Amino acid sequence: MNLMPSHLPSRLWSLARNASLLVFTVFTLLDTIDLQAQFGPIQEDVSIADGLARKYKDEDVACLSSHLYFTFDKGKNALNDKVVVIQEETETDFIALK
Repeated sequence: MNLMPSHLPSRLWSLARNASLLVFTVFTLLDTIDLQAQFGPIQEDVSIADGLARKYKDEDVACLSSHLYFTFDKGKNALNDKVVVIQEETETDFIALK
């Protein structure tokens, strides 16, 4: 089975296929570099962890920040009574000390 379109000469089809492989390879390498930069340790985080590790010698992790968010909505329960519906969301940032 020939996958080459009949209206393209074989040389042009080969060049197009090679160009698409090159573009794919370049984008894959750029994504890999971006992921390494994104997940590598940041020097500021390392210095924060070192300072906290000296202060809290027995702890493995420390909480840098913790936020609670509440959303209040009007609603009705199963008996059709008016109630307040409360939703809670939490955001917590931890850092490893060891």
